[in-house]
Amino acid sequence: MKQLGFYYDPAVCIGCRACQVACKEEHKLPSGDFFRRVEALETDGKWQFYSGACGHCSNAACLSVCPTGALYRAEDGTVQHRDDLCIGCGRCVHSCPYGAVSLSRITGYAQKCDGCLSRRAAGRNPACVDACPVRALHFGPIGELKEQFGSCGASLPFLPDPAITSPNLLIRGSETTALPAAETTPETAPLPRSDSEAAIVILGSGAAAVSAARAIAEQAPKAKITMISREVRLPYSRPMLSKGLLDSFALDRYPIVGRDWLAAHTETICAAVTAIDPKAHTVLLDDGRKIPYDKCIYALGMDCFVPPIEGHALPGVYTLRDDTDLHKLRKAMLTARNAVVIGGGITGLELAWEMHKAGLEVAVLDMLPQLLGRILDAHTADRLRAAIEQKGIVIDTGVQIAAIEGETHAQAVRLQSGKTYAADLVVLSTGYRANTAIAKAAGLTADRTVAVDDHLCTSVPDILACGDCASCSTATWLQSTDQGRIAGLNALGYDLAYTTPAEPAMIHTADTSLMVVGDMGKQSGTEYTFIEGVLPPKEGVFRINEPTPLRRGTAYTLCLRDDRICGIALLGDLSPMQTAQQAVSEGWSADRFCAAL
Repeated sequence: MKQLGFYYDPAVCIGCRACQVACKEEHKLPSGDFFRRVEALETDGKWQFYSGACGHCSNAACLSVCPTGALYRAEDGTVQHRDDLCIGCGRCVHSCPYGAVSLSRITGYAQKCDGCLSRRAAGRNPACVDACPVRALHFGPIGELKEQFGSCGASLPFLPDPAITSPNLLIRGSETTALPAAETTPETAPLPRSDSEAAIVILGSGAAAVSAARAIAEQAPKAKITMISREVRLPYSRPMLSKGLLDSFALDRYPIVGRDWLAAHTETICAAVTAIDPKAHTVLLDDGRKIPYDKCIYALGMDCFVPPIEGHALPGVYTLRDDTDLHKLRKAMLTARNAVVIGGGITGLELAWEMHKAGLEVAVLDMLPQLLGRILDAHTADRLRAAIEQKGIVIDTGVQIAAIEGETHAQAVRLQSGKTYAADLVVLSTGYRANTAIAKAAGLTADRTVAVDDHLCTSVPDILACGDCASCSTATWLQSTDQGRIAGLNALGYDLAYTTPAEPAMIHTADTSLMVVGDMGKQSGTEYTFIEGVLPPKEGVFRINEPTPLRRGTAYTLCLRDDRICGIALLGDLSPMQTAQQAVSEGWSADRFCAAL
């Protein structure tokens, strides 16, 4: 493999920004988003231009933190992105020391320079290279660029230390830096292929269901996979529903599996499941069909919980669980002026921000005394609230909702205190309930969720469960995909155990970002110590996409139990997130964490 990269000569660059403009035009980037950016910077009293873009690093930080594999290294060594695997979590955005990755304002996905992959496929140079009038930019195999332009490094005073990520970038006049080969991930022994011809029926079409189907198809090509879903469209990424998509979500966007793949590997049935007959090994559908199975994977997920608030059935009151809900909400926003979000969780806060950006007056009402009260400490919750209120969104916590008022349409939300909030649009973001009714009727042990063992087997033979409806889940995308994979393999006869990972919660709202990992003082009867601190912004560092004002600097809260860190919350710039996760998983002392920052 010939590692591709960029060569840049600041000595001849005239700062015309032709490369920046060509890049934005080629990739149709909106104002404020950059794959390449040019800036005049001062070094030792002298000014010079610098044109910065993704370095397609050999030890790319974005690759190491991407939880889904959406970011990957292509055969030519460039770092590429798959939209169908992206969940818009933003970890790559905060991990890249060059600011090369951003979240698209149009799609919500991560986005970055791909070296103009489509142009190169047609035998052309990247747009920035062709646009440069003085030939300050070149792109090609790093080895050949070295031979052509001599020994160069990737070090300039205003750039991060190249030893951190080893960018495949040559800058004339900079120090020589050894570029190691692309990072490799330790390989595990592959599972033996299966000759199983079992009929496996998967109930659902979410992340867990698709992950199960993929695992089965890969390991047992002869197995017969049937996926049953009540949704008529391709399986799509639900986490993207509330992430900047109120003006851009479309039926053909955000699929997590392609139509061709489904047709080649599964029989897909659009129908609602009405019952499972474990004795007959059949699944009954609402159209009267009975689908036989050897193994059944129950992945029916969750639906929104609608509390019995007076007026909850009025027109103008919405929930958000699927794309149908989103289209209704988008239509309502066209004429609405005042919106109230009931529920201050992650989805509620993301939606509030999107509606605020659309020009609505927005209030968030929460029964808990603080935002994100189930996962967040009071100190960080206060900081987050201040950041959101600073943007013009009203927050009211510790409230009791008396009623949603209106004769023919929602007009206001009234609290038990008597206070009212004008609302011609109300969103109930009040949690979810697992779909367990069919499981209970079939004799599976289930309460709020379907009970499973560590192999994701239910109490009934030949039926497994995974995803949001399973007892081992905390309703996160990554857990669902991992559970689906293991459930699919175990349905083939493998013997794999599932363990719940300590996964951080993240939110991007009101021009700031939050990450929480571990226990932030939520176990009753346990004595905790909290330590707060603020890391100032790094000055004089060039970033392709500048952090927004509220992301400049990092406010952190450490939660300690027995003098060991058990939880960390970061607000603002989340670049220390890998350090934070390691500190929690290994139980560092506070001094060790602070020394590592």
